[in-house]
Amino acid sequence: MIDQIKSKKQAPAELLFFPRKVVKMEPTGEDHLFFLQERTRNRATSLRVPTSYDLLGLTSGRRSAIILDKQGKYLRLKGVAKKIAERYPINFWGKCSMDEAYQEQRNALSVLKTSGGKVLAIVPAYLWRMYDEFTLYPSQFNFKDGKGLINLEQKKELLGVFSRGNPNYVVVPAYEITGDTRMDEALYELTKRKLSGKKQKERDELAKYLSFQSGRSFAELNRAGFSWYIGPGGTNSHLGNFVLDRDDKNIKIKLTDLLNLNKITRNKKYTDPEKEVDLGWVLEDMLAFQEDFQAECTTSPAANLVYRYFSDSLRKECFKNFVEGYASVKIRGVDIYTQSSKMKSQTMTEQEMRERINYVMTE
Repeated sequence: MIDQIKSKKQAPAELLFFPRKVVKMEPTGEDHLFFLQERTRNRATSLRVPTSYDLLGLTSGRRSAIILDKQGKYLRLKGVAKKIAERYPINFWGKCSMDEAYQEQRNALSVLKTSGGKVLAIVPAYLWRMYDEFTLYPSQFNFKDGKGLINLEQKKELLGVFSRGNPNYVVVPAYEITGDTRMDEALYELTKRKLSGKKQKERDELAKYLSFQSGRSFAELNRAGFSWYIGPGGTNSHLGNFVLDRDDKNIKIKLTDLLNLNKITRNKKYTDPEKEVDLGWVLEDMLAFQEDFQAECTTSPAANLVYRYFSDSLRKECFKNFVEGYASVKIRGVDIYTQSSKMKSQTMTEQEMRERINYVMTE
């Protein structure tokens, strides 16, 4: 049966760029639906066989897990940490409520519609709804076809929109992914050892390159008509929203965490790629990112990790490259002056990235 994943649809040999904890998954009787049972001490960058065979997955944040299906596709299941939900019953960290599951999948489908999928690290696959985690026959709603957004809108009333923390319902949205390493996670791993000489220089260049590409991806999200800005003094912009992914064979920074997403344009025709963007929103987001580059610890891993050797000078250089990356994408209504960056035309293959990371990380 394991031979089923050895096909053209086989998952990438390595999903992650840095090892994460392997997790034991609790089966439900459905091939695509599992709950997170226990985080082990083992670490890996990929899964060897489909999760339905060995009940193993990879951790992803506090309440999500990554599984491998029988077709060789990686799926990120959100809201499957029951133990956290039991510990904090009125907190959203464990389970996923219907309203947030619906809203994030709707936002993802909207961005896919306007950007052609170039900026997203997640593609809505399906959504499970159960009365509780012991329901034998959960309802599956599939939004993968070309009319996914229409189907989701039509089934909104059928699904029901329940308030966060409702203990009677369990909702598990699933997303197809080809990468999940977060930007803050990468910065932590690259700077957790004290380096000098050529390795330090290589590490710094990698960090600045990833920062530049993250800025470009954020600009592409704005250009598509969306932002994490949610109102005066509020934004969901942070480095954990950026994912080290791939576009064909080249490294591509893509985006995740789309629950708090707003349309950013003054132009009602938000599908127009040359729309005018509200500069005030952009500046609010930039301030949030500047604070994140100066933060003491990460935000996306299951446990907040304290940066060890992420120097102040490197932090400033990374943010500078982030802004330059953003400015390298032309957006009507936004004119952020920066000196031209040599990174604008640079590309890096996945193999090259892995080789350079391995050089930096090897003692």
